[in-house]
Amino acid sequence: ALKAARWMAGDGRCVAVLGPMAELGPDSADHHERLGELLVRLGIDGLVTVGDRARRIAVGAEREGLEPERIVTCGDSDEAVEALRTFLGPRDLVLVKASRAAHLDRVAEALRDRPTSATPGDAATSDPAAGARAPAGKRAS
Repeated sequence: ALKAARWMAGDGRCVAVLGPMAELGPDSADHHERLGELLVRLGIDGLVTVGDRARRIAVGAEREGLEPERIVTCGDSDEAVEALRTFLGPRDLVLVKASRAAHLDRVAEALRDRPTSATPGDAATSDPAAGARAPAGKRAS
């Protein structure tokens, strides 16, 4: 899904909104961190994690080189929706993925209603870092 999202975004920004992966057993933290590393290697431009266990994805992404200002960690779906209001530019492609129990369907529904065309003064430019801010959530540490 990450590869397809990056390809579909073309020259635009690709932002992953990811929740925890369920039923991974005692190696769960390691699997989450490796996912963070992978998304950076695939060229994902921004990351929003939702839930405590998903924070490990941010740890791996930052370790692999994703700048902290491109990462937002949120406690729940409502916090993620608020963070995405300023984190996203109007032409960003967003991948929302998590176990069903994470309730990220709320995030997907909120994204459906957001504007999709740029207006003068928008943060969306050819610079992939444009518009990447972390106001509502917390930066990865």
